[in-house]
Order: sequence, then structure tokens, then C-alpha cells
Amino acid sequence: MALLLLSLAAVQVSALIQTDIIYTMDDTYVNNSAGTTNYDGQSLKAGKTGSETLETWFRFDLSDPSGYYVVDAVLYTYVYSATNSKSYDLRNSSNVDWTETNLTWNNKPSYGGSVAQNTIGASGWFSWTITGTYSDFFSSGESYAAYALTETGAATAWVVIEDKEDSQSTGNVPYLNLTMMIPEVYLLSPADPYNTYDTSITFQYNTTDAGNIVNCSLIFDGAVNMTNSSVVENTTSIFTLSNIFPGDHNWTVKCYDSNRVVYEIEPAKRDITVLASIEWYNPSSATPLDIGNVVIGGADPSGSRQIYSNNTNNNVQLSCASGDCSVITTNWSTKDMASTDVETVYFNCSTDIGGSFQADFELTSDQDGTADTLTVNCSILAPDLRINSTNITFSDNTPTENQVVTITAGIYNDGTSTATDAVVRFYEGHYSTGPQIGSDHTINLSAGDSTTVQENWTAKVGEYDIYVVLDPPVDTNGSIVESNEANNYAYQTIDVSMWTIFVGNVTGWLALQTAQNQTVMKWNVSDTTDSLVYATDTDSNPDFSSLKAFSRNTTGSYMADDFTEFDNAVNSSSYPDSLNLTFTSGGNPIATGTFSVFGTTINNVPLINSTNSSTFVTGILWDSSDDSNSNNQFDNTSKEDVIFVTRVNQSKQGMYGFYDYELKVASRLKNYKTPDVLTVTFYTEIK
Repeated sequence: MALLLLSLAAVQVSALIQTDIIYTMDDTYVNNSAGTTNYDGQSLKAGKTGSETLETWFRFDLSDPSGYYVVDAVLYTYVYSATNSKSYDLRNSSNVDWTETNLTWNNKPSYGGSVAQNTIGASGWFSWTITGTYSDFFSSGESYAAYALTETGAATAWVVIEDKEDSQSTGNVPYLNLTMMIPEVYLLSPADPYNTYDTSITFQYNTTDAGNIVNCSLIFDGAVNMTNSSVVENTTSIFTLSNIFPGDHNWTVKCYDSNRVVYEIEPAKRDITVLASIEWYNPSSATPLDIGNVVIGGADPSGSRQIYSNNTNNNVQLSCASGDCSVITTNWSTKDMASTDVETVYFNCSTDIGGSFQADFELTSDQDGTADTLTVNCSILAPDLRINSTNITFSDNTPTENQVVTITAGIYNDGTSTATDAVVRFYEGHYSTGPQIGSDHTINLSAGDSTTVQENWTAKVGEYDIYVVLDPPVDTNGSIVESNEANNYAYQTIDVSMWTIFVGNVTGWLALQTAQNQTVMKWNVSDTTDSLVYATDTDSNPDFSSLKAFSRNTTGSYMADDFTEFDNAVNSSSYPDSLNLTFTSGGNPIATGTFSVFGTTINNVPLINSTNSSTFVTGILWDSSDDSNSNNQFDNTSKEDVIFVTRVNQSKQGMYGFYDYELKVASRLKNYKTPDVLTVTFYTEIK
């Protein structure tokens, strides 16, 4: 820091003025004609009475005004009587080691020249201005000041002066009137507190003293920084300090006064703060920085912004405070910057992933802790192929076995660039384990566009998750780099029932013919109510006279395992709508009923509603004539014929409209016997 000391034009400042009355500590007179006589306790006398020379002596205590300097000192004496008009001199004495009780003509000290003079010719108060000599006593550190009052010349004249004991009873004892001022230092500027970006500061101050200032020093941060030994009272003096380091500081001016003893004058400290700022530069405001749009996988885009240091800034730091800090990065390393330094900081945006990114970077230093924030933006253009489960639909949501179902997949590109030659695949089951449905489909899809892709699937009994995969393989994110790789597959579940519902109307003719097939009589059967419709495996040849209720043996006992044995025979045990789960609850048939089959009544036939109401019901029968192992029950060993049956309920409302019957047949019935595994055969008994 540089030093500059100057004195400016006088600026009058107010000081603390004090007036004190000092009564004589000692007063007496001496007579040359009585050299050893002490006159303490008598009225004071001065002058000449012929052969006698009289002198009055005063001694004052200097202890009271300690810490002040004397502006004015006046001795007041009351003359009780005067013989003639004559001049009298007040003289100072450097010897102050006497008292009023021991002073005589013979031991009185010597004195100097006249310091004040008055012509006295009558009674009354007389004043003697002794400022200069009194101040000398005071400044030299003496405890007392001594003066002698003498008559000027040789003429006969004398005066009687009232002493401190008031010997003449006038009440007008001698006294010293002092006007004093406390030495002061006044800090003028800078103000308290003071904030500035300027590292060079001029400190102005003023002093009030009687010329006894020895020196003044600038106290900066508690230590003497510079000293001025040429201080003029009531004149603005300055210290100029340069290269002040930014931060909080305090200052004052301490002066030394030689009044009596060295007196140290130091006003209260003032606070200053030299500010420093670290800020974005060119532009000065931290407006967002956009470092561009780049296609994913390309060269990383970058941009820069300058940093300006206003005053010295240590440990200038740039940190990502929020946002996409892993994508947008900077090359900045913490460093110190001098005043007016400009540094360039570079920002980089990774092209590893696509999307729109933003990060907030905070600029701080040890001197400037208020963050200056810069927002940095970049966009990495990339396709984003998306498939959702809701975008996968089926041409028939409840298909039957072997029905061809068209699967439609709605595909979207939510990204910001085109997806080129993107592969679309369909899977029966999970894409990692299930077989692919059909072949690959290739699409090109611009940003923001959508399309549909279709594939056919032959329905199989059971519940299947149909997966649609975009840009396979999923586990390695395919061949197209996307902004989001997590939305490239979805599935929709389709349930192919084990059951096929047959509906229709029953009409018929009855004819009486000869052996030569000649019709003798013909009846039109218009009411077929209670007629029966049967369905069985095409490879079966049922004997309708031998039919029994399914789950009952030939003696009518309940055989609970018949349902599971049939499921095992047609491989439907695992289906959620297996024969056992469809017809039973808690090990028993859900319902039973009676059918009259070609004149034979069959009781306890297991029943279910064919569809959604009890208007039409379906029952199960078995053919006991096929009991090859003669155990009188249905089993997988003999594989007796199984027949599904429903009763005609003419022209009634069913699930699919008005008709005569609904028959619910297990689709796997066609697989019950071989060689035909594709069809079932229907029979009807018209009544």
C-alpha cells in the first residue's frame, strides 16, 4: 500500500472548551527589610515604602487541568488599597519549590522578566494575562506555576491586596481563571461505515490543540500504517492509502500531544469495506448461454463466456449448482484473479444422450460470496421411438382357437430427429424367451410423427402377452441411439378362451318312407323346443342309448376326478378356464340338471350357463358303451366318448341375439381323439 501525506485548507472544527477557577494554593509577600520574616496569613503587599521593597508571591496547582491544553490564563487580584498610581509587573519564576509558610525575602527564588503589567492607583479588581508562561509551566509537566508581583521603578508606592485567607474581609480572594480545551482528533472522511470498490482511499482528519501535537498516525486494521509529524491545528490533514486489499477494514487516527505529559488522542474506529466482485463479462449480465443443437453421437458442442474481476478476487470458483450437471460441464479450475483481469471459461455439452439440457453455474470468490449465476443450455437431437401398451390393439379381443388375429401397433417418435430403418418386431410372450410372430418390419419415422405396423397371429388357447419391440435387441439398446431407450417395448395381453360358443336355430322335417325311400307322409316340425343339440369329437361314435351324466359312474355315484381326467386328456389343466375350473367349485359341480336323451332320463348332469344368462345351459355326458376296462366310470384309459349337450329354447334372447340354442364346447374337444384333431361333430335330437 502506498503512502501520501498532505495538509489541506483550514477547516474549523469544534472542540470541547472548559473554564476552571483555580484559587491560589499559596500566597504571601516578602520584605527586604525583614529578610527572614514570613508574612503568611496577612494581606498581600507589593511596592516600595521608602526603605522597604515589598513583593507578593503566588503559586498555583497545575494538577486540575491535566489532559487539557490552556487556551487562556488570567490571574485576578483584588486591590484593597493603593497609595499612588504606579505600574506593577507580574513576573514568572522557574523555582516553584516553596510554600506560603516558609517564603521570606532571603529565600525567595529568582524570577524572570515581566509577563503582565498593570497601573494601579485605586482599589478594585485587576487582571493579569499569563497564558504564555502558564502554558509553559503546564506543558513542561510542572506541578506548580509561580509568579511574583513587583513595583516598576524606584518611586514610593505600594498596594494592599486581599489574600486567600481574606484578611481584609472583602471576600475577594485571588484566583486564576483558566480556559482550556481538550485536544481532539476529528475523523472527517470516509464516513462510517463506508463501502467502496476503490482500493485507494484518502483518509481526512482534523486536530484541535494549542500547537502541542507531536505527530498523528493512521491506524489501519489496528496497526500504525503511516505517521505525519507536521500537523497543523484546525487544518484538514490526510493520509492516502493505496492497494488496499478487498475486505472489511477499520481505521482511525491517533495523535500524540506533548501537553504536560505525552497525551495520546485516538477517536473511535471507523469501518470501511473495500468491495470486490467477480462477475460475468461481455455481456456483463449473466444472460443464458445457448451452446447449440447437435445430433446425438456427434461432436460435443461448446461455448464460452468471460469472467471479469473487479478488484482482487481469490479462489474464484465456478460450480454447477443445479440442473444437468453431468451433461453440461466446464473446464474452469479455481484460481486467483487480479483487479481488472478477464478470463474465458468454456462449457461443453455431452452428446452421449439426447434431449434438452440446462445447468446453472454459480460464480463466487473469497471476496465476493454472492453467487452470480449463469444458465447454460444445449440440445442434443435424437429420435425417441415409443410404444405403449395402450397402442397395441387386436382385431378381436376374444378370439377362438386358431382364429387369425391382426395385431396393430401404434409407434411414435417423440424425439427431435428422424429414426431411420427402425426395426419393429412382434413376439408371442416375452421378447427374450417367446417366439417371434411373423417377420421384421422396417420403418422411417420423422421427429414428432407416428405410424402403425400390423402383424397376424393365429390364436392359441390360453393367456398370451403379445410384445412389440422397437429397435431390437432391447438389452443392448439396438442400433439407433435414442434420447430414451426405456420406452422401446410394451405388451398387451390377449386371452384365448378354451371354449367355443355355438349358436343357431333348429328346424326340421319328419318323413314316413318306404323301404324304397318313397315318402308316404311328411310332417313339418315348427316347434323344436326341448330338442337337444350335441357336440362331440369327430373321431367319437356315441351310443346315445348309453349316455351317462359326466362325473357319475354307471350306478350314479359322484366321481369328482372326471373333470381333471378330461383336462389331462386334452392338455387343458393349466388353463384358467379348464373344464374342472369352469364346471366345479369346491370339488362339486356348480349346478346339475336333467336331460331326456332319446327317451332316457339322465339326472345329475353337470351344468353351466352357456353364456351370460341361464336362458341357455350346457351339460356334459359320457358314453358308457366305451368302458373298455369295465370299471363302470369315465377315465383316461378307456377314453369314453364325451358329449356336450344343450336344450333348444326356441327364439330366445341370448348373448349374441335371438336364436334357439347356445352351446359351450371345449375347444380342445377336437383333440380328444385322433386322427382328426381339427373338428367336432354336431348331432341334434328333434322333439
